[in-house]
Amino acid sequence: MKYYFLLVFFLFAQNLRAQNFSLKVEEKKGLGNVKYQVIPFHIQDSVLLKNFIYDHKIEEYKSLYLITFTNGNSHPSYLRDSLFLLMNIDKSNNRKIQLDDDFDANFTNNTEHVFTPETKSYPIINIRRRQVIGNDTVVFYLPYELRAFDNRIAIGKIKKELTLTEAWYKEGKFNYQGQEYVIRLKEPLLTKDGKNDIFFRYKIANDTSEFSNPYRIGDTIRLDTKRYVLNLDQDNLRFTYVGQYDPTTYNFNRKDFISQKEIQLSQFKGKYILLDFWGSWCVPCIEGIPDLKQLAKDYKGKIEIVSIAFDHDEDISKLKSIISEHEMDWTHIKEPRIFNNESGLNNKFDVKSFPTFILIDKKGNIIFNSATSSTLKGLKQFLSKIDDL
Repeated sequence: MKYYFLLVFFLFAQNLRAQNFSLKVEEKKGLGNVKYQVIPFHIQDSVLLKNFIYDHKIEEYKSLYLITFTNGNSHPSYLRDSLFLLMNIDKSNNRKIQLDDDFDANFTNNTEHVFTPETKSYPIINIRRRQVIGNDTVVFYLPYELRAFDNRIAIGKIKKELTLTEAWYKEGKFNYQGQEYVIRLKEPLLTKDGKNDIFFRYKIANDTSEFSNPYRIGDTIRLDTKRYVLNLDQDNLRFTYVGQYDPTTYNFNRKDFISQKEIQLSQFKGKYILLDFWGSWCVPCIEGIPDLKQLAKDYKGKIEIVSIAFDHDEDISKLKSIISEHEMDWTHIKEPRIFNNESGLNNKFDVKSFPTFILIDKKGNIIFNSATSSTLKGLKQFLSKIDDL
């Protein structure tokens, strides 16, 4: 009998290994979608230019540009950062661009990127972003591809030749059950020299649909009825089979701290479920409540909203006050404000920023996650494309 169980276990392990596969990802240039471009604003102000230190070459024409990263094109908790660019045009009409990416108003200590009309290779620039999480300000860098002589898009009738495009910097393809997929990777940096999370997204090759929402390396994805964990070893992307898809994977049991009723996520089976991760301390969360209420009204009976407050126990009265004041008439759960809580829902759903909106479809699949894309505005656009809503 002992050998029989060993044989069964051996065959099971062999079956798991047989379903694993890997692929090579290659560094690419120009993978960013043009609709995710940042267009520097041309500042025609010679007085402002005098506030900067730069190389005064008389024979070169100088233009100052500004990029302002605001809440309009990012998560509300991101801080407003203004980045200046200096573009010199020499006698041969070449563009020489410097970014004040250390924010010290000094272009002489920044790399000069030279572009000619024949340039085909474009540099990846790591641009600083800052985000407020609780009482902390986190600094990280996002990769963008810098181009001159671009002319890929126009605003009105004017083509904007100087652009920054989000840099999905590696790409690979794989076949799964006769279908070819393409997958892309991007690596934000916690510091200029240190590595942070690597994100990826994928889609069916030669399909006009959008790529999936971003995932992190180490996340589990679903291909048909099978689930795979993705890991990256240099340029080798490994798909490790971890079992069949279980629609109860994201189920949990909690108590609604307003109604005191026991809540199981599975009780909403057959409906779309929107998980709203927020906190009484989170200013963007509070500011977004009116829009969330409007969404609840627009999709009443079709989407169940479950708000999950990430708060300390002593803040429970403050939470209840906010919920009552704004008439947030839906399910409310409170989770301990502990970031390394293994049993917490923020850990279960890998929530690292607030607010985060996660949409689960009628079959139990996560189909939208705002943490690595956009917030409520992006969610509304996504919902508008779902046929049965």
